[in-house]
Amino acid sequence: MLVPIRKAFATIVALVLLSMNICFFMFYALWQNADSAAISRMESGSAVQPGQVLENANLMWGAAQGSLLAMLALDILSILFAATAFSAFHRNDIAEVKSASLSA
Repeated sequence: MLVPIRKAFATIVALVLLSMNICFFMFYALWQNADSAAISRMESGSAVQPGQVLENANLMWGAAQGSLLAMLALDILSILFAATAFSAFHRNDIAEVKSASLSA
């Protein structure tokens, strides 16, 4: 009875991580486009207009890069955790089959 609950929980966690990735990368792409457009507007024309730059652009850049690194680290850790859990589960199944065949 515990195995179907674990599989359902693992599926829900995987879907949540996938949706977080999709939302984050959509936000990252939108930020990148807005920043590029602001820089293009600032540099267009004969003079540089600092008022056309995004406010707190450096802080936003740092937050975007830090969030990207954190998301990638979370993805790597979740893949490693899933692989470890799957191999442990598979080893337990093999051990149960061997013990059942030895007792029979």
